[in-house]
Amino acid sequence: MNRTTSGEEPSARPGRMPLDPFATALASRMPGWSKRLLAFHDSQRQRQLTEQLWDWGTLHYAFTDFVIPEAAVLTGPGGARLVVVHRPLHPGQLLVGALRDPSLADAACDWGDVRSPDGISVGTDPVRAAEDIRSRLLPRYDHAVWRLRLAVATRACEEISEVLNDWDGISDDLTDEQGFPLDDTAYGDRAARRDTDAWAQVETLLTSAPAIVSHLGANLEHAGLASGPNTGDLYRVHLAEGALARAARLQEDFLTTSTAGLPPQAAEQVLYAAREIRHEEGWDTAVTLGAHLPTVLRYAERLPAPAVVRSHTSPGADSTRSRAALSRTTRPGTGPSAAPPPPPGGPSAPPCGRSR
Repeated sequence: MNRTTSGEEPSARPGRMPLDPFATALASRMPGWSKRLLAFHDSQRQRQLTEQLWDWGTLHYAFTDFVIPEAAVLTGPGGARLVVVHRPLHPGQLLVGALRDPSLADAACDWGDVRSPDGISVGTDPVRAAEDIRSRLLPRYDHAVWRLRLAVATRACEEISEVLNDWDGISDDLTDEQGFPLDDTAYGDRAARRDTDAWAQVETLLTSAPAIVSHLGANLEHAGLASGPNTGDLYRVHLAEGALARAARLQEDFLTTSTAGLPPQAAEQVLYAAREIRHEEGWDTAVTLGAHLPTVLRYAERLPAPAVVRSHTSPGADSTRSRAALSRTTRPGTGPSAAPPPPPGGPSAPPCGRSR
């Protein structure tokens, strides 16, 4: 970090509004948001927050070229995080920008592939600053999160396809002409590795795809799915939705595995067995998502970003009709996550990639 002398401006400098009361007043005017003040006593702490910035504009420049003595982090709906600091060399201004979406922070996707929602400069009036954030920054943040979710889900689907293709080639070498394993141990070990690799991508999808499917389900008409000749594609949406629900249940079952009262070695064995069950049962789910989720993403690409960090209003008549259209493809008595029967002439579920 280039620590220039001109940038070393403490927030207590005469004529400068203290950051803490400003951030408190700002958060109070943004329903659902809370504030936490961070003091940077050394360059390492500032560097740690710099690495979390989702910004390549003025805010990033301020963090990399100036000493920032303190920052306020605002946390809002959906876990969204904004950072507020005094703008170096401009005593009457503050900078507000985004931190990386915590739910996608570990996803296997290059953040550089999605344009960052670069921050804005605001004045010292918290009422006006809150309005500027709502009207100028949050729409950009919503758009960037939406594009990132689509990118993460697309990448995960591609990775699932690679796992499937690798397995198709390898399984031929491990089985005879009738499809029986030549060596049960070798076949089982390789299948377990396949299941683990596939589940890693399913976990990634659980961070991004549910929000995509939900947004598409509320906007079927806008996406061109609620009516017309797209019954087969609507069926694929349902298959992906059902697969995500099954994956979520598998994850929940694993996370609630109890090891209470067990010695460490026994507890590890229980967790290992639960993990193996999750991966093995998740294989077909991964195959279904790899086959049908790309259809969801293709239609979702047409939609504007949902307002992920603002209060959601109740769905209007159009959204209600769209949800009804989606539910009509479901068998009577089944829930929304259950897959409907394939429509006449529509696609059937794909074979599981010779997942013997």
